Amino acid sequence: MKKTVFFLFISLLTCDAYAGGVVKLHGAIKNKLSDSVLVSYMVDAPGGWHGPVASLYGVQGVPSYFMVGREGKFAVSEVSRPSDSLGLMKQLDKALQ
Repeated sequence: MKKTVFFLFISLLTCDAYAGGVVKLHGAIKNKLSDSVLVSYMVDAPGGWHGPVASLYGVQGVPSYFMVGREGKFAVSEVSRPSDSLGLMKQLDKALQ
């Protein structure tokens, strides 16, 4: 059975500023999760750096990564960067179990 992985990209600037990086990241992960269905959403956060999203999650720099499990809770305390594909894949595999 295929697993569904959702990616939510929340931009504090504009989605257009990150579109190229999102496509690249999505492609790299899709190659490694061939048995999964990948779904991505990109949204702009209202208020940018001074808005409630940045404040709520303590975002102080971009990019910031969070992995949320099926229960809606953070799956890991520190998400591996996409450049660390092995570490990121291990975290994804664990979160998908």
